[in-house]
Amino acid sequence: MGGTPMTYRTRWSRECRDGNEHKSPVPQGTRTWRLLRQLTAGVLAGCVVAAAASAQTPDLLRVMQWNIHNTLGTDGVCNPDRTASTIAAQNPHVVSLNEVKYFAGACSFTFDMSERLQSLLQAKTGVTWYRHYVRIGNNTWNVLLSRYPLVSSSSTLLSYDRGVAYVAISVNGRTVHLFSTHVEYYTAAWRTIQINEAIRWIQTFSEPRIVMGDFNTTPGTSDYSLAAAAYEDAWASARSAGLATSYNGTGNTHGGSRFDYVFYSRVAALSLRSVDVPDTRVNGVRPSDHDPVIATFAVGAGLPPPSRLRVLR
Repeated sequence: MGGTPMTYRTRWSRECRDGNEHKSPVPQGTRTWRLLRQLTAGVLAGCVVAAAASAQTPDLLRVMQWNIHNTLGTDGVCNPDRTASTIAAQNPHVVSLNEVKYFAGACSFTFDMSERLQSLLQAKTGVTWYRHYVRIGNNTWNVLLSRYPLVSSSSTLLSYDRGVAYVAISVNGRTVHLFSTHVEYYTAAWRTIQINEAIRWIQTFSEPRIVMGDFNTTPGTSDYSLAAAAYEDAWASARSAGLATSYNGTGNTHGGSRFDYVFYSRVAALSLRSVDVPDTRVNGVRPSDHDPVIATFAVGAGLPPPSRLRVLR
């Protein structure tokens, strides 16, 4: 398999694309010629129906938000392979990772953890993964890994040593903009400033947008409302619609708190299909002190222009 994820839409066959270009050896005006003409029109009409259905059928985009604690598990062991296996088991298209270190910390003092995880994922899934990150010194990075090729990428720094990583990918003819961030825990005033700065920067990109991260705040707080006013909270929306599942029954991602979020634009091109907080424990051990959040979206594309739906008569 290559790096581009498989899609499940009906594609035009070669006959549909080229059927109106074939030269018929049958003399025009004969009964046989008229019959072939009618058959050709029927085949092309079927192709048009298939093309219209293809344009209306959305592709699914599965995203994963996870603070990996630089692969330090609850057993006190650094294990990048365990973290990569956990990601691969969830089969996401795009992953937002927080607390990923670069030649720093007990788990990655001699290497780049984001590069190590990218390599491990490629080995485990057999597909190419594309990587982009925001580097904040050597301490904590936010990383986006994608099975879709990157249309564009960028990053910005926030006050008090935080940042936002950004990538754009093309899904079903739509450019989807995805972001990863991790804001302050200890100093509440810093957290408010960082969320405001992140939201302002993210809003400079076109729709649709998916904003993922460890926001270190719980639903109902003023900091949470800064993000939830601009975007839909995927877990809250899915739970309200009966589309949410969680091994712990609450959707909490860090002990008794829900700190990790997938926010998304309120636009027709992005339709939430499900959200899950899975159980990542193996023999009672978690690969991180946070649980991941996995959200699945349908990404829709409009019908092709009428000029492309022409049927020969």
